[in-house]
Amino acid sequence: MSTPPSSDHPRMLLATDRSKASLAHLSYAARLGNALGARLTLFHALRPTQLIVNPAFDDRTTPTGESPEEARTALTEIANTLGSNRPVHVEVDNTLQDHDAILAAADRVKADMVVLPTHGRTGLSRAVLGSVAEQVMRRAQHPVLLLTDHMLENEQKPAKEHGPVMLATDLSDASKVAHRPAADLAKRLGLRLRMLSVLSDVAPPPHGGGAPVAPAPNAAAVRIEGRTRDLRDAAGELSATVEAEIDVRIAHDIAAEIVSAASGCDAAMLVLTTHGRRGIARMVKGSVAEQVVRHATMPVMVMPKP
Repeated sequence: MSTPPSSDHPRMLLATDRSKASLAHLSYAARLGNALGARLTLFHALRPTQLIVNPAFDDRTTPTGESPEEARTALTEIANTLGSNRPVHVEVDNTLQDHDAILAAADRVKADMVVLPTHGRTGLSRAVLGSVAEQVMRRAQHPVLLLTDHMLENEQKPAKEHGPVMLATDLSDASKVAHRPAADLAKRLGLRLRMLSVLSDVAPPPHGGGAPVAPAPNAAAVRIEGRTRDLRDAAGELSATVEAEIDVRIAHDIAAEIVSAASGCDAAMLVLTTHGRRGIARMVKGSVAEQVVRHATMPVMVMPKP
């Protein structure tokens, strides 16, 4: 499994539908690539399937029946406008469906990160569930950085004003997959790392069966103390890379609390894993990932399961 960044020059695959709305996302990705010293590949999948899943809002100018050579020329023109301080390679695929083409390209270029703009005008109601983004998130063996139109707010701020890279974790083995990559990313970007763990306000059922029960009145403080101790231990394992702040909370709506915590500290990026025991469990199969990405005001990196 690939994790970002794995070398001095990590590889980033930038998937684009070549719409006007995607240009701001590509500009952000290029700036991120500059900060990471990354090798960029700009990728476009020709029809039959569109990256924008709601045709009513499809403002791209890709003509029907366009040849791969014509698409590659247009893609090269876009690449020349990105402001990358390294050469941008271009690739076009006209043989696979969009999500299959993106995944195949990511494997082909050995991507450390797939950047996927998803600019559905209704948040991600049509861009996560049953879409290219969902398929890529479910199946990718590479970290996927999701960018939506409402995540562009932080991009306009000078780097010195950015908050930390926020890592949401439940300390499960699956969640720990994201720990070191998030720390490495924060170090490379010159940002702080903030580790967030959100506990459910509903206790798990006793002995693994029955319905969840409300915890005892004093249980919250005990649970927070225990998770804080464990989170400090996890942060200590990353101290050679970056000093990490910790944040432990209890909430009924895990996704909303993650978004609130990230917004509250003006996080520059939010990092999540796709699977966990609780909290961010059901990351892709359930609703937490959809809710986080739909409402977050910063880019969200989704790490694949181990």
